[in-house]
Amino acid sequence: MEKHCWKIVQHEPSIFADASKVFGVQAPDSNFRVKYLTKEEAEAWCDEAYSQIGDDLKNLLQTKLDDLVKEHISEFGEYYRGILRQAGFAVLERKAYDFTIECDRLGYELGRRITEIEYDYISTQIKPRVMKHYQAS
Repeated sequence: MEKHCWKIVQHEPSIFADASKVFGVQAPDSNFRVKYLTKEEAEAWCDEAYSQIGDDLKNLLQTKLDDLVKEHISEFGEYYRGILRQAGFAVLERKAYDFTIECDRLGYELGRRITEIEYDYISTQIKPRVMKHYQAS
């Protein structure tokens, strides 16, 4: 399992930002979460965010992961196959991002609401397996 669930990306700093801060933290399927950090600050942000994900969710996700992937493919398979035929794998990878159903299911089983950081974590675990299914097709 990855230590960091978010990508640390380098980008052009704003004229309003400190010139030494050119890194950002990007969630798997959304825009930057935090902009204009040093590399060390970005890594610390990721570590802090990762530590907020409870062991209860990590353990439940690992036991349910195969079923969640199968259900996701079953639910979105026709849509994904259409994108794959029409636009190719690179576009499919950008379009495959809605894991709300899976997050709701896990939250229900845990008896609590899934946070945004947990949603991103769940996405980083499910999406690669979904993409692998279509890459093999």
